[in-house]
Amino acid sequence: MIRLEVTDDLKNLKVVSYELNSHRDYLYSFFKKKSKDADFNKAVENGTWDGMDHFMTKEWTIPIGLWKELANFTANYDIPTDVDAIKPMLDLKLNRHNYEKFVKSLYKGILTDKGEPFYPRDYQFEGAYRALKYKFCCEELATSSGKTSIFYTYASYLKYVGTINKKSKMLLIVPNVSLVNQTAKAFHQYSNGLVDWNIHCVGGKKGEFDADKFAKCDMLITTYQSMLNLVPKCLDNKLGNLIMKGIKKGEEEKRQTDLMNLKRKLANAKIMDICSDFSVVCVDECLHPDMMITKSNGDIVKICDIQKGDIVKTVNDNTFDIENREVDYIHKNLSKNNQMYELELDNNETVKITGNHKVKLISGEYKRVDLLTLDDDILSIYD
Repeated sequence: MIRLEVTDDLKNLKVVSYELNSHRDYLYSFFKKKSKDADFNKAVENGTWDGMDHFMTKEWTIPIGLWKELANFTANYDIPTDVDAIKPMLDLKLNRHNYEKFVKSLYKGILTDKGEPFYPRDYQFEGAYRALKYKFCCEELATSSGKTSIFYTYASYLKYVGTINKKSKMLLIVPNVSLVNQTAKAFHQYSNGLVDWNIHCVGGKKGEFDADKFAKCDMLITTYQSMLNLVPKCLDNKLGNLIMKGIKKGEEEKRQTDLMNLKRKLANAKIMDICSDFSVVCVDECLHPDMMITKSNGDIVKICDIQKGDIVKTVNDNTFDIENREVDYIHKNLSKNNQMYELELDNNETVKITGNHKVKLISGEYKRVDLLTLDDDILSIYD
């Protein structure tokens, strides 16, 4: 048994006891992944860096948001972990009646494109409720399942009760620039006046960060790539990697320009220190636009070609039955720049997908793509 406690700053979990040194070492190894900056890096070549991103420190702490990953560690290594200390930080006694009453008020008078009353579906209602209850969690949702409605319900409840405000903002990271403004627009379309949002959108050449707008907003919606240019620690790491990386002949001047630009961004980021203003952080990840989807009539099309109103085949999580479901919302132009994994299936078909996305196995278990092995059997509608 490995027992972890919450640190005094409430930001990390720290290993405080364990039965065997090997158990603790396995845990340390579990919380490290190959860095995207490792390839062709001079520090890796000369042996001063192992090319891994270490999520557990040498003081045996991990960010508190990774608490659920300890269950995956236990499943992989059959070593029990105890994180009971985090329970007081969760909202396990969230009043469901008050939450339901709030959601009804939040969507009162809101209509669909067909002019019909809009109300979140059961799984959307439950998804926001679970996020509010567990706080540090990950939600897995099918494509076009209405993630924006879940984000809106979740964030609006926290704003309504005072958790989110101009001094304690929400950060929402979406997969690409087109979704930045699209998500903000949806938030305003959902609003009936019960909760009003002041949103600052950052992403792309036309969406630069504005310190005055940020000071007045309740929420920042941006992309992961844009956020990297606003966080001192990320810029500092980026600067370090650039310094250590080898210089190709003829690129010396470009290297100096890149270094100067990074140092300027880093200096500005340290002055703004925007991360201290966030009390809530949500990250949205998506499938590749070339992901193939099977429609109810048997046609197989790219996910980017799916239209609102199309009927697609899905697998019921509880019964494993094939169900035809109507697509009622579309997010277009999914990111083409995120790091993707390509899975080759037994029938020679391939699936492109982000590494942190989970797929359902024939056993019923969900497993992250970057943890799959050749022995895993992925469930499909043909099984």
